[in-house]
This record gives sequence, structure tokens and C-alpha cells, in this order.
Amino acid sequence: MAGMAVPEAVEREASVATEHAYEIPEFYERRSPVFDSMTMKLLLAALGGSVGAACRVLVHQLTKPQSFPWTTFAINVGGSFLLGLLYVVAKERPTVLLLLGAGFCGGFTTFSTFSVETLTLIESERWFEAAAYAVGSVLAGLFAAWLGVQLGKGIT
Repeated sequence: MAGMAVPEAVEREASVATEHAYEIPEFYERRSPVFDSMTMKLLLAALGGSVGAACRVLVHQLTKPQSFPWTTFAINVGGSFLLGLLYVVAKERPTVLLLLGAGFCGGFTTFSTFSVETLTLIESERWFEAAAYAVGSVLAGLFAAWLGVQLGKGIT
């Protein structure tokens, strides 16, 4: 009987750990007949992420410096739209979601830059612009994601 207490304790610990673990969205977990190895998944996400990050740098290089961070705003809204579209159109294609969703969109959009740019506006005491940028980015991103989902539903 004493031997049974250890497996139960281990099982209980595992269930507690699982409750607090970050859950990967369901659409990233679907299995694909094309690949099933973790290495391939990581390579797809890395490839998409590197292309997305390079595209973000290119867009910033091609735009003129501005007093308001319009380029980052446009990148984040565009990336939200693309991810919303992919969520519907590529829902059953996990390789596409890894490459373009987690990879490209993850590398292209830039929440960290958004945060620093908002902080810079605050430190410059440009309160209205900081608030407009923060609220506008979130609302525009949500709207763009919703628009992408609606477009995706119309395509499929």
C-alpha cells in the first residue's frame, strides 16, 4: 500500500504543474503529415521569424523618421490582420501557421518596439500622443485581426 502513495503523489504534482503551464493554442498543436518532429517545427518558425524580422527592418529603413511611430503602428496592425486571416484560412495547415503565423508574424510585428516607443512619448511628456498610440494600436490591432478573420471566413 505504501508503494501506491508515490505514484499518486507524482500524478497529483503533474496535474498541478499542468494547470499552471502555458497552453499552446490548439491550432499550433495539430499534427501534420508533412512533419512531426520538433526540429522541423522549430526550423519552420525560425525561418518565418527571420524573414519577418528582416521585413520589419526593411520597412523601417524605407520609411522616413517621424515624430510619431506610424511605421511600427502600421507593421503591428498589418501583422494582426495577416495573423487573423491565417487563423481562418490556414487553420487546418499547421505548417503554414508555424511558418507564417508564429514565424513571420511573430518576427514582423513588434510589441517590444511599441512599448519602448510609447515610453519615449511618455518621457517626452507627449501624454496625448502616448495614450493615442497605445490605445489606437491595441484597438486597430484587434480590428485588423477581426477583419482578417472575416476575410478568411469569406475565402473558405
